[in-house]
Amino acid sequence: MKPKAPTPDTASDRLIGWILGIAVYVFVVYLFLGYPYRAFRLSQSGQAAVATVTSCKFFMKISRGRSRPRWRWEIEYDGHVAHEEYTWSVEPGQRISVLYLPEDPSVVEIGRPGDSTWTIMFKNIRGYAVVAVVACFVIVVVPPVLLGIDVIQHSRKKSA
Repeated sequence: MKPKAPTPDTASDRLIGWILGIAVYVFVVYLFLGYPYRAFRLSQSGQAAVATVTSCKFFMKISRGRSRPRWRWEIEYDGHVAHEEYTWSVEPGQRISVLYLPEDPSVVEIGRPGDSTWTIMFKNIRGYAVVAVVACFVIVVVPPVLLGIDVIQHSRKKSA
């Protein structure tokens, strides 16, 4: 007996399933391994410290043909040194409140005890990147998936 060739309906079902699966996988990996998870960990178990800005150097970050002003801060806190990038300048010697993870002191952000994940995220430019990723996910992935589900349901009704 000859195996049946996949019909266009089942092929499109598989394609939509693969696209949806890959998109959800990438989104979940980004959320749990990326910056939002870092901010979440800091909000839950971050150790508070008062840091001193030891240097603040201006540079132009070039990304996708556009240059953006940034400042690279070097901060010292509880015997640790970190280099962070921000969109504003401070004077060397200024003291700031930070949160860091005791088990990994290189994970540090400006913040205070009790700050929420969102508060920590939006004190740094990376928080805005998270919103951009979520918006792209909603705009690029959700409509085709919803349209694909509607097409599948419509084609199944026709074949029944």
